[in-house]
Amino acid sequence: MRLYWWPVLLLMAACSSKENETQNQKAALVKAIKVQSVQEGSKHIYTGISAPNKEVALSFRVSGPLSAFNLEEGQYLKKGAFMGQIDPRDFKINLNKAEASFEQRKADRDRAERLHGKNNISQQQYDLAIAQFQNAEAELNNAKNALRDTRISAPFSGFVKTVDVEKGEHVAASQQVVTFLDFSKLKVRCSIPEALALNQDQIEKVTVSFEGLPEKAFDARIKEIGRDPDHIRFAYPMILEIDQPEKGLIGGMPAEVSVYLKEGDANGIMLPSTALMGRPNGEIYVWGVKNGHLEKVQVEVKNLANNDWVNVLPASQDSEWIVSAGGTYLHEGQEVRVKEEVRNVSMR
Repeated sequence: MRLYWWPVLLLMAACSSKENETQNQKAALVKAIKVQSVQEGSKHIYTGISAPNKEVALSFRVSGPLSAFNLEEGQYLKKGAFMGQIDPRDFKINLNKAEASFEQRKADRDRAERLHGKNNISQQQYDLAIAQFQNAEAELNNAKNALRDTRISAPFSGFVKTVDVEKGEHVAASQQVVTFLDFSKLKVRCSIPEALALNQDQIEKVTVSFEGLPEKAFDARIKEIGRDPDHIRFAYPMILEIDQPEKGLIGGMPAEVSVYLKEGDANGIMLPSTALMGRPNGEIYVWGVKNGHLEKVQVEVKNLANNDWVNVLPASQDSEWIVSAGGTYLHEGQEVRVKEEVRNVSMR
């Protein structure tokens, strides 16, 4: 008789196993983030490199041998300071010739005007005299400019970066002879993610610190944010500008760029963008977890909070957890098991 109980016991065990399996299937496993409150603002750090405000390659506009050129790399020059000169001998001779020709053509013009007024020369002769005078005047101006162009001066106060020629060397017109740097302001170049590039109005302030001056943080202005990303990291270039009343900062310094975003609204939440769900009617919501069950929490997107985070204003804040991703196949009231993700939602 005892053998007849075995099928019954096996059937009961199988039913119990299926019931437990069904309960586990009902409780879906979701990745979620625990809500934590914070008071301080959002700060994000990027790496950059310093650069001069301007870097220009200087050259002569005429050719000839260098008769004066004694620049050294790193040398500081004030605006207008003498930098070098091409031997002016031939240019002075050309200027003297142009001056003599000009005086001759000027006298011819004056004579032609007097004779033309008395109808003693033809209109053609008069026009020729006027054209020859104008041509001589242009040649005189060219000769003056050429002599002036034998000298170069510092276009602004700055430092010599490189010296590319030596005194006595013959240089051609437009040949680079020196590279000159302007450090009246300092530029800092860094790269930022797409989300920040698209939400520039959310940046409250930017500061820059350097490894060589760790105790100082310099206020910076955003000069430009590029519209086209680099094709390696797909990040957008940002150029900052720092006022530099002193000559303490130099180019090529590794920089730490701190970007401070504007404070979010009171009672707002910072969420990863993957947590947001949407409907065709424009409704935006997230899945909150309370007592092991899902509840739909409508939110209003306020602004960017970080690279892939947004600041939202929820309709209620009763949820213990926020589902961080994979909410497409979830539904209201569904029983879930929470797997904590290692990142925080920030209550403001």
